Amino acid sequence: MAAGYAETDWEVVDYQIYCLDPEVKDRQTNTALLLRGPKPQSLEEGKYFVCIGAAQTFGRFCELPYPTLLQEKLGIPVLNMGRGGAGPSFFSKDNDNLLKYINSARFAIIQIMSGRSESNSLFNSRGLGTYTRVSDSTWIGCDDAFRELLEEKDENYVRKIVAETRLNWVNNFKELLEKIKIPKILFWFSVRKPHYTEKYKKNVNALFGEFPQLVNSDMIDQLRKYSDEYVECISSRGIPHLLINRFTGRPTIIKDPWGGKWSKNWYYPSPEMHMDAAKALEKVCKRYSSPVNQSQLSKPSFFYAKQLFKKKTIQEIHFHLKNLALDWGVINGHSNYSRFIILGEARSGSNFLRGLLNSHSKVIVFGELFRSQDSIGWEFPEYDLFLQSKSLISLAQTDPVRFLEKKVFRKFPRQISAVGFKIFYYHAQDESRKTVWTFLKNQEDIRIIHLKRNNTLRVLLSLKKAFITNRWNDTSGTEEDNLAIPVDYEECLKHFAWAQEVKAQYDDFFKGHHKIDVFYENIANNFEGKMKHIQEFLGVKYEVVRPSTYKQSRQPLSKSISNYFELKEKFKDTPWKEFFED
Repeated sequence: MAAGYAETDWEVVDYQIYCLDPEVKDRQTNTALLLRGPKPQSLEEGKYFVCIGAAQTFGRFCELPYPTLLQEKLGIPVLNMGRGGAGPSFFSKDNDNLLKYINSARFAIIQIMSGRSESNSLFNSRGLGTYTRVSDSTWIGCDDAFRELLEEKDENYVRKIVAETRLNWVNNFKELLEKIKIPKILFWFSVRKPHYTEKYKKNVNALFGEFPQLVNSDMIDQLRKYSDEYVECISSRGIPHLLINRFTGRPTIIKDPWGGKWSKNWYYPSPEMHMDAAKALEKVCKRYSSPVNQSQLSKPSFFYAKQLFKKKTIQEIHFHLKNLALDWGVINGHSNYSRFIILGEARSGSNFLRGLLNSHSKVIVFGELFRSQDSIGWEFPEYDLFLQSKSLISLAQTDPVRFLEKKVFRKFPRQISAVGFKIFYYHAQDESRKTVWTFLKNQEDIRIIHLKRNNTLRVLLSLKKAFITNRWNDTSGTEEDNLAIPVDYEECLKHFAWAQEVKAQYDDFFKGHHKIDVFYENIANNFEGKMKHIQEFLGVKYEVVRPSTYKQSRQPLSKSISNYFELKEKFKDTPWKEFFED
């Protein structure tokens, strides 16, 4: 697309197109990715910044796009990675070489890109503004694809496809943000506000809204906690923008290969809008573009900062500096959020519930913190990488209460409204760590989500299958193995009795707390309805949340347990006979 713009728009702007690296590929053409210049003279690690986005970041029809204006204001080089038509998956999928350049920068500005560029059950996309049909592999433009849907299908069907597209966009954007390890500035750049109401008439523009098409405020809310900053620039200044031939100084007409005929630019940001964008970003960017001022640090803080800069990567330095900034009050943080735990046992849907809650923009749920004695089960990539020191693991083992107070229920950015973690009945039962349970019981403001599964036989079966296959969750929706295994009668009997007893024991243990029982079967069958209740319980503003894992077993019990009928007969006159209802 960069080369396409360069050829058609030559009369108006010289984009100074260049190849960054032959190993960095354009996902559409599988050739070297071409970027807009001017090309930086050097790209020394940590001494440049990157701007990631679509044609608005590229700066079509504009001599000085906002990345170039920021470069002048900040005094450090920029890599303008704007690619016409790009969505988040263009950068997040199959682009490890590109991510190396991104993660070697000092910080990244990530433009909120169009939602129409994502795949759904009818059309596949490579993260750009074109599709191939799933049914026959023919090519079709995104606008034409949705125009066709509006004309041929009823509203409910179109809503379903829109919902699929939006969910894929959010998931791919989250993936991109998680892969970027440096400070991230999420940037809304549009003529409209994020909130809009789509209309399902036979008008694709009424469905899409203004750029970024299909993206609304709920989608943005789901992304904000994955970035360090969020900036909006809402401007239409200078639109429409008269195109002038730079050689003659006269108005001109640009014809492009996609059917566009432009005497005025009515779609892409004008030069004035780019000036507004640079102004909106400048203050935030300066927080990350300037080195630490040593005179502003106390002696102990300066010592810590010197130790910090001995770390191996920019990503690790950024992670720890961000937490320090919260502790020191440089970033506005708080600890006045709802604290909670997800209590239960393995294979009861805790990963499913945790994924749903973590898709909420104002909720953070850590994993099984006390699962192991030789590591901390954060289950967040940066935490798993950078908060696994021997001293911290030792703290979690020897003084778990202090660990919780200092590292888990610590200061978080103001937008976070609830923080929790998973803990199972059998976690932290050794002598050195069982003070965790006393702490949780005594802190009656800690809310308890007691996660249960009605069918304990399915819990046991799932656990045994997980040990055999070493598949503990499914994030891809791949087809399950048709594995049937034997289950021992005595093992069932023991587990059924234990599960019944331990659930009652912990209901009593936390009887003084604000507590709700959540059954896996209910959230699996109707997670949207149940999650409204859970969000209300946590005291957070309601958002539509989406799962990040799939149900692993969809087989009936009779096909999953090789001795199913024998077991069913043995339990037919017991309180647990209902577990065998297939």
